[in-house]
Parts: sequence; C-alpha cells; structure tokens
Amino acid sequence: MPEYRAEELFDVERNAIQEVTLYLASEKEAESIADIFAFLEENEYVVEEIHAKAVAPQSVEASKSVVLPEEKEEIKRSTVVSKNFLKIDALKLDELFDSIGELVIAQNYLGENTKIKAIADAEVTKTIENLSKITRLIQNRVMSLRMIPIRDTFDKMKRVVRDSSKKVNKPIHLMLEGEETEIDKTMVEALSDPLVHIIRNAIDHGIESSVEERLKAGKSEEGMVSLRAYHRGALSSSK
Repeated sequence: MPEYRAEELFDVERNAIQEVTLYLASEKEAESIADIFAFLEENEYVVEEIHAKAVAPQSVEASKSVVLPEEKEEIKRSTVVSKNFLKIDALKLDELFDSIGELVIAQNYLGENTKIKAIADAEVTKTIENLSKITRLIQNRVMSLRMIPIRDTFDKMKRVVRDSSKKVNKPIHLMLEGEETEIDKTMVEALSDPLVHIIRNAIDHGIESSVEERLKAGKSEEGMVSLRAYHRGALSSSK
C-alpha cells in the first residue's frame, strides 16, 4: 500500500491506491460487516473472517505491496486521466442549464419572428439557421453534463433486497441490467425511494410465501427481482 496520507490531503480523483486491507475487531458476523459494502460490486471487495492471533505485527508491514515498473506506468496513466475531470458546483450547473433554456426560447422567438422572416436576404436566413444549430448543440452538451449513470441507485437496491429477503424469509436474487444507463441527476435522486417501495412490494406480494409453493408451481427455489434501465427514443426507462 502507498504511504499513508492525511485525510485532508487525500484527493479521491487522484487516488492511485489499487488495494486496501483493513483489519477490524468486531463481534459482528462477517455477513453483517459485508452489508456495509453493499454499494460496491461483489468483485470489488472481499470480507474474510480471521482469528486475532493470525494477525501478527509484521503482517501490517507485509501488506505493503511491491509496485512493479509496469504497474507504476499504469498508476501514472490513471493519474493523468483523472486530471481531465473538473468538480463543478451543482448549483452553478443548474444555473447554466436554466440560462441555456432561456437562450433556446430566445432563438425560437427570433426564428419565428415575422418581421425577420419578411427579410428576403440569404445571409440573414443562413445566419439564423446556423444560430439554431449552435443553440441545439450547446443545449445537448449542457444536458449531457447533468447525466449520470443510474448505477449508484441500483447498487443501493442490493441491500434493500438482502434485508427484505431476510425479513420475509424468502431466498431472493436481484438481477441488474443497464447500470451504466445515464439519466438526469435529479431523476436519479428522485428514483431511489419509489424503487425501494416497488421492490419491497414485489418481494412481499409478487413472490410465493415459501420455497415449497414455488417448487409446486414449477419454479426455482430462489425468487428473482429484476431491475433494468434502458434508453427508448429520447427517454430513459426503468423496470
């Protein structure tokens, strides 16, 4: 592991740490500890139960990884890529979005103005058409800045399914598709609570009460809840 840095100096966007090993003394079961990391992908973390005596003092020193030349190059590339990102205040982005909306309205008014239409001049017509194209381009690019993947919202549902499954004593598998589908950030924030409600209802009322009932119906022992996000036309959908 790289040398420890103070928390206030840590920049998540320039993080070159590839692996972190934590030793935690707890009376909780490994499954309860794993619930804390439900927002991560299953391949991104591992929770292993070990005995206290297995952690020798030299283990901490041994956990420091040796970075090979090719790994150094990869870390260097990752750091360079991260410099292409810029943090922007969400409020400023919303103000920019509102301003673009006003620009679109003004452009449409200009294009439909009868007095301007009455001007029989090819240069004026061409200028208005170019203005319309540029306005649409700016609008599309600004809208894309507000688009974020729905992955984080979907990941939160893993714990919802896990907790609900334990509560009603039904084995449930959550299948996620289209986590990289991008939608407006305000929609992502608004979708979380409705999805929780829908999933809990699906588990409570849409899946048989027992494994025996499912087997009699010719189904597998494990129930399935599916979340799928996709683009359709100019809209994003989720099921």
